[in-house]
Amino acid sequence: MSLAEFVEQQVEVITNDGRCVLGSLRGFDQTTNLILSNSKERLISWDQETEVIPLGLYIIRGENVAMVGLVDQQLDNEIEWSKVRGEPLHDVVH
Repeated sequence: MSLAEFVEQQVEVITNDGRCVLGSLRGFDQTTNLILSNSKERLISWDQETEVIPLGLYIIRGENVAMVGLVDQQLDNEIEWSKVRGEPLHDVVH
């Protein structure tokens, strides 16, 4: 599947430093630089409620992208994110 099929859809991006950013994919280029609109970052930790930080229009450099996936809106809406707990993702080691 190509990123072109994800344009104008809700995606979740995991970055090399373990951040989780969600937003509508507006565009990308050959180096996987991503442009997201209406984006937000989810901060999931072991000992606190999940925090959501609005980011608005957001650009992620391709060298920082570890993974991009489509968001199943129905499933995402059913999850009670304030109760989700987890250990932070570690940085990607090359």
